[in-house]
Amino acid sequence: GTEAANGVIQIITKKGRIDAPAEWDVSVRQGANWFDNAAGRVPENWGLDKDGQLIGVNLVELEAARGTPLFRTGHLQNYDLSVKGGSPRSRYFLSGQSQRNQGIDVNNDLWRYSMRSNLGLQLSNKWNVDANLSYVKASTNLASDIGAGVLFNTMFSTNVDINGPRRGFRSSPPEIFHTRGMANQELDHFTGSVIVSHTPFSWLTQRLTLGLDQTQEINSTISTYLSGADAAFFSPTSARGSKSRNDVAAAVNTVDYVITANKSLGPNVSSSSSFGLQYFRRATNTLATTGSQFTGPGLTTLTGTALTNAGEDLIANVTVGSYAQQQLGWKDRLFITGALRVDNNSAFGEDFKWVTYPKGSLSWVVNEMPFWTVDAVSSLRVRAAYGAS
Repeated sequence: GTEAANGVIQIITKKGRIDAPAEWDVSVRQGANWFDNAAGRVPENWGLDKDGQLIGVNLVELEAARGTPLFRTGHLQNYDLSVKGGSPRSRYFLSGQSQRNQGIDVNNDLWRYSMRSNLGLQLSNKWNVDANLSYVKASTNLASDIGAGVLFNTMFSTNVDINGPRRGFRSSPPEIFHTRGMANQELDHFTGSVIVSHTPFSWLTQRLTLGLDQTQEINSTISTYLSGADAAFFSPTSARGSKSRNDVAAAVNTVDYVITANKSLGPNVSSSSSFGLQYFRRATNTLATTGSQFTGPGLTTLTGTALTNAGEDLIANVTVGSYAQQQLGWKDRLFITGALRVDNNSAFGEDFKWVTYPKGSLSWVVNEMPFWTVDAVSSLRVRAAYGAS
């Protein structure tokens, strides 16, 4: 319906098996991350020295010779542990992952911890309950880049100050960026769902799914207060530093109910009738705060800045929908499906209440027909479908 207008991504996760022994899986991965041939790929810059002579400068080579290489070899680490299995009336899958990655810039790294559990319980021959839980906690430090980073200041270097305090870098030497500028994202992400399935009769099934997807994200950047010789590379205002913080809290709640009746209408004709109800709510709360010009060295909080600004935004959106679908099958070879869906959304406005979406499809398993004799093709299905959203 409305929420799937741009397509759907399905993520199928691992599950245990009923009445299976515990099966463990351990994975350890190690790697390296480096800037291959940095001296050859970062262009050499040319200019006139104080005597008017044309000279070239390659800061990657000069800094390496000086004992202060611009880039590092980052260490990549990934550790996984999982177990799956089940009893006569249950199944389980539990996993955990730890990831630590370093980039080529000393300020660029990532650590990430995640846990997942998929549990299934057969309460009786008619009732089943499945629970899927996932939690991710991550922290990412991003290197400064455009206009204020090591790579930018190296690519647009100048030889005017090659022997001075800037050492040829466009605005300041790299250690200033490594110690002053920080950009970080903190992430907490929880996803959970509970699925209750009921089969009151052999020909009738119903399923209720409750889902929650909740994200807490904190994005912050900071330029610390500079004094003394370090402050000389910047304007008086810029040297006093700044900080910004963007907090995003997003939650998605879903309720999905479907009931399906499967009947035989004759020796070769089958019928499947479905009816469903869905509720979808997304709410995103954003709080943005900025501050500039710290009042003194060592301060890193927004209250320590001379000028502050803040703004808050809340966007909430709700979709409710229902649908009815009828499928007819002939010998499990030919299937005709027709459906009608009705949606309403809180963003439609007062003059645009309910919208109707039709759907139709035809599927034909050609290779199972008696006339099919092409042994080289073991499977052939022809399908045509029409839908609107």
